[in-house]
Amino acid sequence: MAAVAEKDLPELSDELKRMLTDLFNELDRDGNGSLDAEEFVILGRAIGWDKTSRSVAQSQINKADKDSNGTLELAEWLNFSRRLALRGEAAAKRMVERLTAIVKKELDLIAADAAAGRGPPRDAGGSEPSTAAASRAAPAGAKP
Repeated sequence: MAAVAEKDLPELSDELKRMLTDLFNELDRDGNGSLDAEEFVILGRAIGWDKTSRSVAQSQINKADKDSNGTLELAEWLNFSRRLALRGEAAAKRMVERLTAIVKKELDLIAADAAAGRGPPRDAGGSEPSTAAASRAAPAGAKP
């Protein structure tokens, strides 16, 4: 598919905007109204990036980050997602439905790992917590 200039991208339907807003809200783990690289890594995993890192996620964010604050707010996310509409409404909806399901499963795994105490809690970036964070989470008298 040839590159399409942003100004030539189709607008999203109200239904697709709602679905994408729901996906955005799933990814926005801290509820601050923006997606940072740590949260965006989850989307990378959902779309099949093999080695998703914070730096890869940040480079993707930077492509759509109109205000250059290092995160994606909802309006930037929706604008970024307009490329989905090139596939047609039905195909775009199916894709967002699948992504949402995969993202929810990934978030459930992250929460289950943390709740079960299976090693260091996974964060969205797949990295281990810092020594300082690990020592704060360790029981009194335990060595970090």
